[in-house]
Amino acid sequence: MTNRELIDLKVSSHQPNKTQTFQVLMYYLMAYYSGEPQFRAIQYLTLLNPRRGIAYRVAVNELFAGAVGIVSKGILGFPDSPRDM
Repeated sequence: MTNRELIDLKVSSHQPNKTQTFQVLMYYLMAYYSGEPQFRAIQYLTLLNPRRGIAYRVAVNELFAGAVGIVSKGILGFPDSPRDM
């Protein structure tokens, strides 16, 4: 993690799949709800693949709100989505 980015290393010869992207979203949401202020400053989620020399990056504010809400509330059991706070 940097001061504004959560990075997950994935060493594979393939592009990221839905399980890997879901995993990094869950990492972000669990960190966000931990109450630690440094996690509220995360602006980007990145999957870094040094084997392929590629980084896949998405801005947190560009994540589909419905998916974030479903994962926050329906899967992790948090009372609100970060977008509702």
